[in-house]
Amino acid sequence: MTTHVALPRWMDLIAAALKPLPDEDALSGPWRRQGRAAVWYSRGAWVLAAVAEQIARANNGAPPHFWMPDYFCNQSTAALRETNARLIFYPVDENLSPDWPRCETMAEEIRSDVFLAVHFFGRPADMVQARVFCDANDALLFEDAAHVLRPLAGMATEADISLFCPHKSLPIPDGAVLIERHVGTCPAPSGRAPGVGGWMAKRALQKLSPTGLLRSRNRRQAPPYAADPEFLPLPATPMMSAPAQRILMRAQPHLEQIDAARRRHAGVLAEIINKMGLALTPVFGTEGGGGFAPYRLVLKAQSTAAANDAYEALVEAGFPVDTWPDLPPEVTSNPTAHEWALHFRQHLIFLPVFSGVI
Repeated sequence: MTTHVALPRWMDLIAAALKPLPDEDALSGPWRRQGRAAVWYSRGAWVLAAVAEQIARANNGAPPHFWMPDYFCNQSTAALRETNARLIFYPVDENLSPDWPRCETMAEEIRSDVFLAVHFFGRPADMVQARVFCDANDALLFEDAAHVLRPLAGMATEADISLFCPHKSLPIPDGAVLIERHVGTCPAPSGRAPGVGGWMAKRALQKLSPTGLLRSRNRRQAPPYAADPEFLPLPATPMMSAPAQRILMRAQPHLEQIDAARRRHAGVLAEIINKMGLALTPVFGTEGGGGFAPYRLVLKAQSTAAANDAYEALVEAGFPVDTWPDLPPEVTSNPTAHEWALHFRQHLIFLPVFSGVI
């Protein structure tokens, strides 16, 4: 059974309400390097905003220039846009890496206070090169590892701040951790945590639902390939919920198994897609990730029309297929400056991969 999200075990749902809250150091253990501090939020979007606000405070209120890749989810900028940060979208190249020559040219005209380097879909990015760019431009290096299950070699070492979002890969309702080089860079969030009653009820219903019913539901709910979701304000719930903390602690001992199972699942899905005869090619090979636990199985079509046809075929077959991301308007309104971001949006299709081992 494949769904859009990972499903918890029944004991996880029970533990979400009954277990004591875990120690914060233990909670962040798999993601925090020695000597670094960790601050938990409900979503990565709140981390982006917290970093921007802290930089503004350090600069006497001056709006920070927040550099981000143009291939980025616009909805994830919702909280950041509520700050006084100026968002600068730099171009990625055909390998989903920063287009460094163009970034160097941009830096001559627009300063970078913070540079967001992304490990897209869990694949490690070149953080050493990002560090060189940031040092040359006196910028804070912000490592976005939201798609990463757990740190790999070279992660959470070069950056001033790293972001991991366990809720994207594990069966928890919320949870994003900011890893800081210097203790106290960003304060802990204040306010409310998300309510999780609806999430728990929905996961329980999905666990009880027959596979055929889930496939029928996927067909009914899938939007057109070219459609993007409506941009919505982020609910004012920046704190991580207590149930998410409890379930996360139960998942931690199984991260190695989950890592291996996600790779295996991606490989099986790639074989299924190949047998269906769809004109799609796995971007990271057929082994399910090429040495990392994939956030999604990323499939590429040769044209927009082929991507649309393959997407519709997968929807009709009941697969929980996705398109990503809803690009920022600053990107879509300037196609000549952001050609690869638009190319990827028009040619890539995604299928969720989960473990099913715990």
